[in-house]
Amino acid sequence: LDNFSNERGDGFFRKVNREGKVVDPVHQVYPQAFAVYALSTFGRVFAEPLAVERALACFKAFDKRAYEPQFGGYDLTNEPPWQTPGASKETNTHIHVMEALTALGEVSRDEHLHRRLREFTELTITRHRQPLNYVHLEFYMDYTPFGEPRVSYGHDMETSWLVLEAMRVLRDENVVEPLPESYALSALDIGKASANWGFDEEKGGYFNQGIPGERVLDREKLWWVQFEALPALVQLHRAGVLPDALNRLERTLDWIENGQLDKEFGGFYWGVMPDGTLGQIGRAHV
Repeated sequence: LDNFSNERGDGFFRKVNREGKVVDPVHQVYPQAFAVYALSTFGRVFAEPLAVERALACFKAFDKRAYEPQFGGYDLTNEPPWQTPGASKETNTHIHVMEALTALGEVSRDEHLHRRLREFTELTITRHRQPLNYVHLEFYMDYTPFGEPRVSYGHDMETSWLVLEAMRVLRDENVVEPLPESYALSALDIGKASANWGFDEEKGGYFNQGIPGERVLDREKLWWVQFEALPALVQLHRAGVLPDALNRLERTLDWIENGQLDKEFGGFYWGVMPDGTLGQIGRAHV
């Protein structure tokens, strides 16, 4: 709040230097969503209404700026830094906005917030999800898929459990009409598909990316993919839709502890190949 907040108190700069000077003033939706998530969670855990007020103000500011009313969701055409030129919407930002609004929805009964949470959850199932039960990465404005079919196993397992959490909050808070339970089944289908497609049967853990339903293209194992797989596998086990979910969970934990963990200095390597060598990013840690 001291170093990243703008003067209006409704947004956050993307980057400051060690002295707190703003070096990247962009108000990108993706990091704004994480600010909302953090403030909402802080407000809930510590019963701090100011944190919730700041989270709600931040959401309403970027929602007003980025919302695209014709087809729904956010127009991210000019959003840096990773969207492919020519794409207008991308899944990763949308699912993290959904995640942030889920957290905010637990501490605020603002109707606009809950309507947007419901919309983003519905868009995830009805527009981002494709017939093969994967979530396409990028889209044109009308949600026509942009680029070749690719599945990010980590993002899809993440999407699966985030949708279930969003539906839980919508149902429990009951500010707007809950979504049909068939959406939960669709979310589980997304998680199950990637839990099967992306798993390393030999070494445990999850690969990065592939062609939906066909083959793995990128066998590097990224730290965040492994951690997103854990709650997804728990949800798949609880729902009874993946019989060996607990086995995959244990083998993914084994991979994290024996393959991803830096036992000398602590932390986790960003990416590791199945043979134990470091991935292309090298000795990056988190």
